[in-house]
Formats: sequence, C-alpha cells, structure tokens
Amino acid sequence: MHEMLIDIGLAVFIIYAAFSLVYIIEMRRTGIAARALMKNTAEEFIPALSELRNMLENIRKITDDISAVTRDVKEVVGSVADLERTARNTIVRYRNNLEEEANIHAAGIRAGITSGVSSLMDNVKERKERS
Repeated sequence: MHEMLIDIGLAVFIIYAAFSLVYIIEMRRTGIAARALMKNTAEEFIPALSELRNMLENIRKITDDISAVTRDVKEVVGSVADLERTARNTIVRYRNNLEEEANIHAAGIRAGITSGVSSLMDNVKERKERS
C-alpha cells in the first residue's frame, strides 16, 4: 500500500512538474514577448515624442506669428482711423475757409454793386438836374 501511495505521489509529482515546466516555459516566452514589446514601444515612442515636441514648437511659432500679424493689423487699422480723422478735419477746415472766403468775396461784390448802383443813381440825378 505504501508502494502504491508512493507511486501515486510520484505520478502526481511528475504531472505537477510537467505542468510547472510548461507554465515556466510559457512565462519565459511571455516575458521575452513583453520585453520585445517594451523595446519596440520605447524605440517608436521616443521618436514620436520628439516629433510631437517639434510639432508643438512649430505651433507655438505659428501662434506667435499670428499674434504679431494681429498686432500689426491693429496698428494699421489705428493708423487708417487717424488718417480718416485728419482728412475729415482738413476737409472741414478747408470747407469753412472756402465759405469764409466766399462770404468775404460776396460781401465785396455786394458792396461794389451797391456802390456802383448808388453812383449810377447819383449820376442819373445829376444829369436830370442839369438838364
């Protein structure tokens, strides 16, 4: 009976050892595959990070350029607004000066016509009186 127990124990140990050996071999294969995956991932990940960093730097440069262009456009718009105000003020002053000059000339012409008509009337009266 002891021999039978020893034989059963030995059979169980051999089966256990076989399964353990298969399990250990599979674990080793899994470890090798995991190391290979990590190595490939690291090899691909580092260049991807470098490319991402370059892309972010380019985006930063583009946004800086856009900010500079926006600033320049604001300055141009401000200059155009100043130019428009200056032109409007110049036109208003020129118009006012023209109106003043026209009024002065009209007043001179009016005075001249009044003086001429008055002289004409005086001359006509003098002629009537002489005749």
